[in-house]
Amino acid sequence: MAYGLLHRTFVRKEKTFGAGPLRELLSSSFTKIQTTASKKSPTLTQFFKIWIPAEAPYLRRIVACILHLSAMCFGLGLIFSIGIRGWGTAYTAGWESTWLAEKPNAVLAFLNLVYNILPSNDNLFQTLNTEVVKNMRFDVTPAGVPATYWMIRLITATAIIVIIPRLFLFLYNKVRANFIKNNFPINLQTPYYQNIIRQWHGQSMTIRVLPFGKDLTTEEKNNIEDLSLAINQSGNKFIFEPTAHEDTPLPTIENGKAEELWIVFSMAATPEKEVHIQFAKDIRDLCNKNEASCKVLINSDVFIERFSGTPKRIEERKKNWSTFLDSTAVPYAFANLDSLNVKEISEEFDKTSNHH
Repeated sequence: MAYGLLHRTFVRKEKTFGAGPLRELLSSSFTKIQTTASKKSPTLTQFFKIWIPAEAPYLRRIVACILHLSAMCFGLGLIFSIGIRGWGTAYTAGWESTWLAEKPNAVLAFLNLVYNILPSNDNLFQTLNTEVVKNMRFDVTPAGVPATYWMIRLITATAIIVIIPRLFLFLYNKVRANFIKNNFPINLQTPYYQNIIRQWHGQSMTIRVLPFGKDLTTEEKNNIEDLSLAINQSGNKFIFEPTAHEDTPLPTIENGKAEELWIVFSMAATPEKEVHIQFAKDIRDLCNKNEASCKVLINSDVFIERFSGTPKRIEERKKNWSTFLDSTAVPYAFANLDSLNVKEISEEFDKTSNHH
């Protein structure tokens, strides 16, 4: 959903405004660099086919920032070079031209257009006429005329034509790039993306299963292991640590180590804010502090078996648990540990993750 919104919102607008050939060239160069390593991997190739169109609007804004900032720096460099050289160099002003040698009126029109872009009270342009321009030709006055006012006007024109517009364009594109970045953030350090990266590199993960209030049978433990292996798609190490009550000391997690904590609640228990939900929040905070991830699994086998004849009661209890767990910002799923449906559980984990 986020990708679709990003693609529809920004790609269309970028196409509406259009992009210059240089900007398009640089953007395509960035994407080629990104896809170089994916040629031998069908998975990466497929990823970049989806990712690059969504990333293109942001890249165009970044490239635009670079180009506008470069043009602004070029103008500033020109001004500073003129000013610094002026301390030890005597600038003179004059002109020569093959095609305009006999057309001082055309030269005067050009000077008024470029150098007189910002009217001033100096006498330079008040006294400038066709005769003065004609006498400024180097074949008429080889030494030229003093260039002080001309250099000031050149600096002013450079600032107005180049520096100020490029500054505003740079700021505009910077704001637009930040808007995309802030509204569609992707933090690769979060447990979700770290888990994906870990799976990609084939690294194992320690799964700590915390049954709350009631220990699990051997069959239920085996089913949880199968479920975790199916979801994480790589070999894992499992540690089962039964939690007798909410005052049980929290487990110790090694910071930076790939770990995921699974809290197992029984759907037969009535969810209590001060007990079950607070325990889930404590585990969540512990995982966030130590760069780990966590999930909540609600074991529904006993409750569904007991109230199989009253589906309304089952739905009410599910709704009750969901309402409480939504406040924890922890992914959760309901599961019958006696007969697992891996696809449904995985989809529910994804669904509740997106809610948060």
